[in-house]
Amino acid sequence: MKKWTIGLGTALAAGVLAAGMAVSAGAAPASGGGIGQEKAEQIAADHAGVKEDDILYIFSELDYEDGRKVYEVEFYTKDYREYDYEISAADGAV
Repeated sequence: MKKWTIGLGTALAAGVLAAGMAVSAGAAPASGGGIGQEKAEQIAADHAGVKEDDILYIFSELDYEDGRKVYEVEFYTKDYREYDYEISAADGAV
């Protein structure tokens, strides 16, 4: 029973990772204009001073904070640093 649980957890983690990568790859602009998901990821990396080649994993999603649309951007670098950003979906403000 424990082996199945561990296997299921691993499978779920792999699925979440794959879904996050798919979300990042399909960067569509926010509905009604805005900067789009790919641009939000680029803004976050630029603000952190991290080159695209140094990013090991990146995940972003459109969310609402205080009634405004923001992209929640989280990424990890090859040197194991973690970054979390909220980027305005309307104008790209950090």
